[in-house]
Amino acid sequence: MEDPISINLEVQDKSGKSNLSVEGADFEDAREKIMHHLNYAYLSETFADISIEARDRTGGSRVHRMFPKIRFEEAKSRLSDFLAYVYHATEEVYVAGEALPETAGYDTEEEKPVWLSGYDVSSLSQKDKVFALLKNNHAGDWVRSQDVQKEYEIIFGEKIKLSSLSTYLARFHAGGALERKGSRAQREYKLPGEGVSAPSPL
Repeated sequence: MEDPISINLEVQDKSGKSNLSVEGADFEDAREKIMHHLNYAYLSETFADISIEARDRTGGSRVHRMFPKIRFEEAKSRLSDFLAYVYHATEEVYVAGEALPETAGYDTEEEKPVWLSGYDVSSLSQKDKVFALLKNNHAGDWVRSQDVQKEYEIIFGEKIKLSSLSTYLARFHAGGALERKGSRAQREYKLPGEGVSAPSPL
């Protein structure tokens, strides 16, 4: 499907139905809106029936999926896969417990970036780590999510899904912490070089 511009999501639980329509959004924005809607729909429910449909700009191409009686975490995974499929998004799917690349992490404390010692890494969320990396390594630089992903895994010694990273970058942009340019396929982000502070939670 070429650049689907219409996505309709329906969530049915014991309380009734909730619907979300997303028009003209790119992959990152569509995924963020859908995940936000899921968070709301599952506030008081364990299971829900989910239906999602995507149509292209001409209305001639349609992709529809139904996920009956599905739990929240599984729903997030299935809908992320659906969006990656209809948007032709390139995403590496990591399996829990999969070994890290041999190049990831550092053998000694001396090899770590100096700025990393200023953080209690164990207390940082994945989102906080991404922002710390941008702030300390790329303030004022335009960067792509794929490049940040590789650097993150080397510095922190852990894997991060490209879809998760893209969501964090989109949220930083929505909160005004990042500038953004380029098409969906060539998207780049920049953290201003001066007066940088952590973004407010989104």
